[in-house]
Amino acid sequence: MVIAFSLKAASPVIAVLLLIAITTTMSIIMHFWLTGYATSLPSTNELQKMSMLKLEAVSFLTDEEKPNYAYAIKVYVRNIGDATTYLTNTSLYTVKAGNTVATGTTIIFENDVIELKPREVAEITYYINDIVEPGEYIFKVVSMDGVEAAIHVVNSYLIGKSTIHRVTESNDENNKVISEDIYAVYVSWRSPYNSYLNITFEIYAKSNIEIEGARAELFNRIGSHPIQMGANPWHCSAWCPFTYPDKTSTWWVPVRSEEMPAFIVYTVYVEN
Repeated sequence: MVIAFSLKAASPVIAVLLLIAITTTMSIIMHFWLTGYATSLPSTNELQKMSMLKLEAVSFLTDEEKPNYAYAIKVYVRNIGDATTYLTNTSLYTVKAGNTVATGTTIIFENDVIELKPREVAEITYYINDIVEPGEYIFKVVSMDGVEAAIHVVNSYLIGKSTIHRVTESNDENNKVISEDIYAVYVSWRSPYNSYLNITFEIYAKSNIEIEGARAELFNRIGSHPIQMGANPWHCSAWCPFTYPDKTSTWWVPVRSEEMPAFIVYTVYVEN
C-alpha cells in the first residue's frame, strides 16, 4: 500500500506555530551570542598602545687604516609608536636573498637592554658576527616584543668579523678569556702594572686562513676609552697579513681598577 502526503493537508495553524518556534529559537541563540560577545569586550574605549619601529638610517664605520673595510654598523632606529619598546644586545639581522647571513651584537654598558620610549631615536653600534662582503642587503632590527624595522642598503665595504671579550679583574694569566671562530683564536687577560692594570690580547690565525687586517678596541665599564692610554683602537699594521701559525698581540696600559670590567672588541678582515 502506498501512502501519499499532500502539503495541502497541513493545517495553517500548525504552519504558524512552526514559524513562531523557529523565530523564538533564533532569538534565544542571538541573545546568548550577543551577551557573550559584549562581556568579552574591554570596559574602556581606549585603544591599546603599541610600539612601532622605523629604521631611519644605516652607516658603516670604516677602519681607520683600511678605508675599504668596515669594523661595525651604526643604525638609527626610531620608536614611532606610542608605547615603550626594548631591544636586546643581539637585535640586528643582515639578510641577503631572504636568508640571514650575519647578526649584530652591541655592547650595552651597565644595562641589560636598550629602552626606546615613544618618538625616541636610538643610535646603536653593532659588531657583526661574520664576514659580510660588498653587495645589497636588508638590515633588520627586531625588538623584544617582535616588532621589526628594516631598510635596504647597498654595502660597498668588506665588513669584518667581530668578537667581544669582557675582561674582569679575575681574568689573570691563570684565568684568561679565550674564544675562537673559523678565522682565529682570541685571548685576553689582565696583569698588574705598578698601581694600575695591564690588559693584553693575542690573535692567532687558524689553519689555512690569511688575516688581511685586524683591529682591536678597548672600552671601560661605561663605554669610554680608558684614560691616560694611547694606541686605542689598535691595528695590526706591520704584522698583517698573517697566517697560521703566526699571531699578533699587544697590550694596553695603564687601566685603572675602577674602570673594570673592560670590553675588547676584536675585528678581523678575511677576503675570499
